[in-house]
Amino acid sequence: MRPTLALLLVAVAACGGDGANGGGDAIGADTDAADTVADSVGDTAAADTAADADTGAPGRSDLAWDPAKDGPYRVGHRVIAARWDTGGLEPGGEREIALAIWYPTEDTSGPPTAYLDGAIADATVFRGATLAGPVGDLFPLLVYSHEHGGYAGDSLALMKRFASHGWVVAAPDHVGDRRGDGPRGTADYVVRGGDLAAALDALAALPAEDPLAGLVDTQRVVAAGVGFGANAALAVGGASYDLARIGFSCVDDGGPGGDGCSEAALAAFGRGARDARVAGVVLMGTTDLALYAGAGVGDLDVPSLVMTAKEDAVAPDDGGGDLLWLEVPGPAVRVSIDKACHDVFLGGGCARILDAEGQRVVTTYALAWARRELLGDEGVAGVLAGHDVVSGLAAVSVKGVPRFPYAERLAACLGASVPMRVERGLPFGEVAIGAARGWFLLDYATTASTIDPEGFVGGTPEPVQGTENLWADFTWFGGWAPVVLSPFPHRMVGGVHEAGILGTDFLALNVYALDYGGGQVFRADGAGCDELTLRGAGLAPLTVEGRFSSDPSSLPGFRPNVPAVPIAIGGARAVAQLDTGFEDGVVPHAVNVNQALFDAIEAAGVALERDFEKDVLLTTCVTGVAEPAFAFRLPEGVSVELVGEDGAAVASWADAEIYLKQTPASATVCGGIGTWEEPGAQIGASLLGEGGFLLLDPFRARVWWPAAPAENVVNP
Repeated sequence: MRPTLALLLVAVAACGGDGANGGGDAIGADTDAADTVADSVGDTAAADTAADADTGAPGRSDLAWDPAKDGPYRVGHRVIAARWDTGGLEPGGEREIALAIWYPTEDTSGPPTAYLDGAIADATVFRGATLAGPVGDLFPLLVYSHEHGGYAGDSLALMKRFASHGWVVAAPDHVGDRRGDGPRGTADYVVRGGDLAAALDALAALPAEDPLAGLVDTQRVVAAGVGFGANAALAVGGASYDLARIGFSCVDDGGPGGDGCSEAALAAFGRGARDARVAGVVLMGTTDLALYAGAGVGDLDVPSLVMTAKEDAVAPDDGGGDLLWLEVPGPAVRVSIDKACHDVFLGGGCARILDAEGQRVVTTYALAWARRELLGDEGVAGVLAGHDVVSGLAAVSVKGVPRFPYAERLAACLGASVPMRVERGLPFGEVAIGAARGWFLLDYATTASTIDPEGFVGGTPEPVQGTENLWADFTWFGGWAPVVLSPFPHRMVGGVHEAGILGTDFLALNVYALDYGGGQVFRADGAGCDELTLRGAGLAPLTVEGRFSSDPSSLPGFRPNVPAVPIAIGGARAVAQLDTGFEDGVVPHAVNVNQALFDAIEAAGVALERDFEKDVLLTTCVTGVAEPAFAFRLPEGVSVELVGEDGAAVASWADAEIYLKQTPASATVCGGIGTWEEPGAQIGASLLGEGGFLLLDPFRARVWWPAAPAENVVNP
């Protein structure tokens, strides 16, 4: 659900302003619309990128009931046996496991199901119930790996939610690592992938008289797990084991399980457990990530949903959770659940979150994600992007995938690269000061950079002695002489504690390219790529002449050094600041306009429609003074267009939400487009990251933007 009441927003240093500092804003402060609107929801730019990418899903739109509620079916349960040859991992070679199956039924009563030899009874699940007919030809399948020392049904809420929505869920009891089985051995660290494969084999080979025979899609499945079970899901999704680390462990510590390493176990680690039938993985409270140290997680070759809990003592959200999110490749969605412990993924019992609320969050995101990735259902895209808020306790972040191979095409001239992290659509680059490291927002609408020492890991940096804003040992694409960074408290953005902002006092010194999809930022040596090369790669130029320069003193009229490009709305022309720190997750495709542009739009005959429910109030740099922003919808047939140098539209959005800023007289000292006499606009994260790539050239006063939609760009 999107908010229906006007919001009072808090200005934070995490986001730049439209002409921040240069226009009179306090350093790092912000006075523009949606920069802070989306604090409790998710990334939109990367979300759009991930949603638009080709998932390979068949495009089914059935089974499309509300994922936040139980579906129309009751739930049945049964257990079958599955066997597989372990290749010597176990004595005798063959391993037999019990495979629990939950499935949809239309029975309204039946004998209750019991788990753990009757220790847990569940009257809401009917043992041996009649199978309901599938919607479509086949039941979609979720295969699940239980927690270390758990049992097949240790995430019952998940099983029941999926089955009530017409899915089949299959979960093996991992013999040797069940409740009461004792400590894990080394073989238990590698055998689970085989158990999951055996589960798929068993379902595919059911005898003809079995009610499920031939009715379960075992060729494209989602694998899920909690804790050590999530570790197994990583393996079947393609993550590769760190063989060097495991080898040293075998020599020094008796292997991961401490009981030695057989040749069969080492061979199994070497082969990995990738199963081509697995089309996506759901990773909940993932443990034992050391098995995949180095680049192993990066070898995951299917989409993933990463769920972490803020108070998880088993798999800490700000430890292993952050590390997993950093290493997992896109497309990926992360849901971080506040006030929740590890048991939110299991039967509940966390001290600071109600069981019903925690399980609703877990099951809603898991089902919505599985529907999109496996069934091609885009009706849940708003949930997975964070636009449709499931709970105020859930923070959503999204990683996209490269929709355009720009980095590959321009490899010879883009220059050096460093990792770029996209949280809620905002780009972050990692900066070091001495041994301490922190993620800085790359904000082209802030003109003076800031720092929050509390946002660093590996130490807390301190300014040069006798100063407050001079910092030595600064590293960003190599070392710098002492740099000026104004201290300012920052915030959490998705899964990252913002350690500062790099504004155009840094970013206008070089040509930078933001590769949103590929998770990299490039810095060119000198002028970088030439025009012919950039055009040949599928990019189009937008002029920022007189607005953005490597020499800010050359800009006319004391303009802030913020890139602003030509824009057209229904025949009205203006310039729009490109604000990479404008977080517009609550109202994606929000475009802020000033009164001069609004008047020009109306004079052009465009009948904007008021959208009262989306009005916002914005804080300003003046304490106690708020700035109203009134929401309007575009009429049919009118778009917001970015205008290229040839006068043609480079990009356009018919679904843009227009926000009219009304800057009070007492807040004009803050600057911003609301104080301009000329028509002006501001666009942010959900638009800037949508193309997956953005190159900003302060030497030639140009911004290079994707020239065509993804389906029209042909790989060389």
